[in-house]
This record gives sequence, structure tokens and C-alpha cells, in this order.
Amino acid sequence: MEILRVEKLCKTYHTGAVQIKALQNVSFTLQKGEFAAVVGESGSGKSTLLNCIGGLDVPTSGKIYLDKEDLFSMDETKRTIYRRQNIGFIFQSFNLISSLNVWENIVLPIGLDGRNVNE
Repeated sequence: MEILRVEKLCKTYHTGAVQIKALQNVSFTLQKGEFAAVVGESGSGKSTLLNCIGGLDVPTSGKIYLDKEDLFSMDETKRTIYRRQNIGFIFQSFNLISSLNVWENIVLPIGLDGRNVNE
């Protein structure tokens, strides 16, 4: 069963007159139960790819399907809710809320969905 399909994904950043093509026509699928590793040199687009797959960064072109849902056909609000309910992130810079303790940071997304947390 296919859980992820990436089709012709492109992401271009613009810095003044300079264009940086971080992703160029990336396509692949992952089946349920498969594992994948994203490897490459610094600056090769690994984080950009993962940010696009996670719905954090909007691709310049291409499609991403998670469980057959077209991630970028959703508006930002629906994509945010989908991301919160279906995707887990561990950020390199942690992105923790400093006024919350570790447990509160972990369970915050669950509470935002109105679900109870079993302590």
C-alpha cells in the first residue's frame, strides 16, 4: 500500500537575481512498512525535501500525496490540521516553547486537537 508519492517536485529559492534550485524533478514512492534514508552533501536539498513532504514548505511545482491526499491542494488551515494530526517532526533547532516544560511541549499538539492525554 502506497503511503507517500512525490511527483516531479521542484523548489526554487530566489535571492535577488540569483535562483537556487534546491529540488529538481524529484519523484519517488514509499510503501507501507518501507524505510528510507535521505542522504547527500550539505546544501543538496535534504531539509528542503523533508520540509516539503511535511507540508512546512510549499514546493515551486510538483505534487506530494500522503495516503492519497494531495497535500498542497489543501488550504493552509486544513494542511496545518492534517500535519498536526498525521505527521511528527523532530526539528534540528528543537522549536520548543520556552515557557512550557518538556512534557507540555510534547503533548501540546494533542491538546490542540481536543484529545485527552493519558499521563
